[in-house]
Amino acid sequence: MENQEKKLYQLTCLFKVSTDSEKINKAIEEIKKIASSESDSEKNYSSEPARRRISYQIKKEIEAIYWDFFFYASPDMVKKIEKNLRMKDSLLRFILFKKKEIKAKPKLDKKDIDFKIIDKIEPLSKKKIEETIKEIPEEIPKKEEDKTKEKTKIEDLDKKLEEILNQ
Repeated sequence: MENQEKKLYQLTCLFKVSTDSEKINKAIEEIKKIASSESDSEKNYSSEPARRRISYQIKKEIEAIYWDFFFYASPDMVKKIEKNLRMKDSLLRFILFKKKEIKAKPKLDKKDIDFKIIDKIEPLSKKKIEETIKEIPEEIPKKEEDKTKEKTKIEDLDKKLEEILNQ
């Protein structure tokens, strides 16, 4: 029994509505006691019993009291719990099954972060701003000068075209 690996199980119980709340709470505590005798009770999770409408009739009942319980146990302990549940007359139905554990997402390390991208996003320091200003040329060419340069280029092209055509 000690060699068996403990696994996560979910137990969902449906109790009769006509049952006293004291009797339901006693049954719940009994199940919790059996489950916690072997596993860490800190890891166990139990929801509060809640009255709900059932989607179909079970033993002429249309409403039931739902209760969920998650716990870690070995297969032998699960058999004990099932045996105990089968003896409860206030229980309409129960289901007990093994759950897959959800692993938490790993946290990012500083190694995983690309700081080059962050530098691009964060605002520049005053030093960086001053350095970039120094790099900018003092005289910025005017747009008119650019147009004249383009005209000369076009004129040169026209001359070359005439020379080629004349030949």
